[in-house]
Amino acid sequence: MPHFSPDGGALAFYANGRLLRVALDGGQPQPIAETSQMSGLTWSPSGQLVLGLNGGLATVAAAGGPIRPWTAPDTTRGETFQQFPVALADGEHVLYSSWGGGGIETVRIGVASLPSGRTRILDVTGTAALGVVDGWLVFATTAGALMAVQVELESGIVRGTPVTLLNGLLVGSGGGPRATLSHSGSLVYMGGSRESTLALVDAAGKLTPLLPEVRPYGYPRYSPDGSRIAYSLVGAAGSDIYVYDLASRTPTRLRTGGAINERPEWSADGERILFRTDQAVRTAIWWMPVDQSGPPEPLISSPREAAFEAVMTPDGKYLVFQEDTIGADVWYRALSPDSAPRPIATSRSIENMARVSPNGRWVAFVTDASGLNQVVVQPFPGPGARVQVSSAGGAEPVWARDGRRIFYRANQKLMVATVSTESGFRVTGRSVFADDLFMSAQSPHANFDVTPDGQRLLVLKGQLDPRLIVVHNWAAELRARVAGARP
Repeated sequence: MPHFSPDGGALAFYANGRLLRVALDGGQPQPIAETSQMSGLTWSPSGQLVLGLNGGLATVAAAGGPIRPWTAPDTTRGETFQQFPVALADGEHVLYSSWGGGGIETVRIGVASLPSGRTRILDVTGTAALGVVDGWLVFATTAGALMAVQVELESGIVRGTPVTLLNGLLVGSGGGPRATLSHSGSLVYMGGSRESTLALVDAAGKLTPLLPEVRPYGYPRYSPDGSRIAYSLVGAAGSDIYVYDLASRTPTRLRTGGAINERPEWSADGERILFRTDQAVRTAIWWMPVDQSGPPEPLISSPREAAFEAVMTPDGKYLVFQEDTIGADVWYRALSPDSAPRPIATSRSIENMARVSPNGRWVAFVTDASGLNQVVVQPFPGPGARVQVSSAGGAEPVWARDGRRIFYRANQKLMVATVSTESGFRVTGRSVFADDLFMSAQSPHANFDVTPDGQRLLVLKGQLDPRLIVVHNWAAELRARVAGARP
């Protein structure tokens, strides 16, 4: 999370559990503060750094010192999380992303006052703000559009209808847009599309199309018997779950209800699909019969906590799931609805993307406890020692069905770790399986799968290579675009 100082002479960044700054004309990085993984960083002209931290926003002097909690989610308005702060050039305001009880499609833009710490949630739905130009708030949407709308920061009043400025902006995991707007009015963004084809890739990098139709696919999963593939598909009215029969080459849409239905996982017997949905008060896990013989039903749902992903153990007895309060934690409980959840990994760090081994004895997940996302494994349900699987960062772990390999993503590579479980758990080797030229997860959950025979990976092949685009003096273009849109 590198961020320039207001005068452009220094850079603040996060590395290995520390926030640091370095002068661009040379010298060693200087420590500012120790901190856990942040969800955003910005440098205000007032000399303060503002961080997304522990679900709210915090501040620290750029010269160094203690980190001080600054804002907290406004629970009276349903706000559960604040992230991606953007300090404005006036030195008085910070924009941020305000998460409610729903998913990424319901994130709104918030504004905080640096002098008072007062926050307002604007009537603007977008994943993140980039800045304000001449009273026009510039923000990104989940659909990859960059938009602008007039706003009065002090009152929080939004005027008029948002104007679309450009399309084709990549939006990453957790809603962060691949874009930034400088105070001088230059725009830098990553262009592209999240549409893809479903394909198989082997260790030699050979691609075999499986579903060649270009669509916004997500989270493909083989059924337990390997005969079907579940995936999510984004449409005009939201996202829904589909099941593709490999023998008949027939896709079937499951009538799940709600606007957001994604991250499908199979039940152990292959008769039901678990999925994340927005049908409850908060985002929750529901399930339904694959043959649609019954309606979708809540499986992990609470008015207090939001559940974003879940998998079933191979014996069908337990559910392992991610639940968000301030951060992200991994829990498990018995399948019966009245059973109490028990912790697998709960801390101030972010833990997610959990996946149980084929023999049900181990659970792999991702944690940022070291300051960098790493894949780790520990006994399930525990207790026992945690073993790090990845070496230089990693995410989206997926077990091969032989239980002796774990595939994961790291540094633009699809990696494979060989493991031994004969006397405890240990990693016996790591290697690159293939170059990662495929779509990573937009939200924390594995966005690929391993074929039943373990020889190939089921991946999403994007149709456009990402393009880094720089537009100097973009603020002038914005002024011209909105000139006729003033209310």
